[in-house]
Amino acid sequence: MRGGAAPSTPGPAGPPLADPAAVRLFVPSLLRPRIAIDTGAPLTALGDTYAAFVARPPWPGLHADQRIYHDRAADRPTSLDDVLEAAPVLLGGAEASVELVDDERGVRILVVRSP
Repeated sequence: MRGGAAPSTPGPAGPPLADPAAVRLFVPSLLRPRIAIDTGAPLTALGDTYAAFVARPPWPGLHADQRIYHDRAADRPTSLDDVLEAAPVLLGGAEASVELVDDERGVRILVVRSP
């Protein structure tokens, strides 16, 4: 995740939001700062699942090889659980499949396979 940062888009007060079409990984809003620190990735390189999939028109700009980190405890609203825990996941015109799952901890990593 190191390297060139994706351009940021204006967002509500708080950390800058990333352009959903430019990021490689979407993470829960609450975990973005922690994941950025842990990985050394700039905040603008991490997509915000809430901002990208709920606050805007759903599932904008997804393309092959993007990943979505879903954490049942951190993703809000909980309606995302139903969508992100189905397999395969249909996100608008894209399909995402489960790459890693740990239902005991409530986490999944999905990978977008087709736009």
